[in-house]
Amino acid sequence: MAVSTVTGIAGTSTQTRLARGDAGRDPETRREAMRGIDTNVLVRYLVQDDAEQGRKAARFVAEACSAESPGLINRIVMCELVWVLESAYGYARGRIALALEQILRTAQFRIEDHSEMWFSLREYQAGADFADSLIRAVNRRLGCTETVTFDRKAGRRTGFKTL
Repeated sequence: MAVSTVTGIAGTSTQTRLARGDAGRDPETRREAMRGIDTNVLVRYLVQDDAEQGRKAARFVAEACSAESPGLINRIVMCELVWVLESAYGYARGRIALALEQILRTAQFRIEDHSEMWFSLREYQAGADFADSLIRAVNRRLGCTETVTFDRKAGRRTGFKTL
């Protein structure tokens, strides 16, 4: 497995192993031990704005997460992460997208709805709301022909219908 340096959103670097093959298998079908990672730990890992918590988060990923025993990042955490980085930190969409891509490529993480996350990332890079794109992708996978919404912006996108 290749080792790569992941540059956090604040410009800090952390060593991670790059995923190979089917690194994004559905966590519900996996059998190895996993630990869930909360949004605040992921934010500290990426942003490094609190020295002590940033070190703890980086140490956890480096020492407790591996391809054999990955840290689980679920879809709620990913949506919260985007929201926090946009609203609380004011990071630009491009920097957030890069951070998401690095997370999706990191072998130490297992991502819930991995394929849908990639779809949502691409939509986000094209200007869509990340959470709306994920809702659409998951609903589509679950058999929905459309998702109804009161959100006019989302309603203009394929797969949504404004009520």
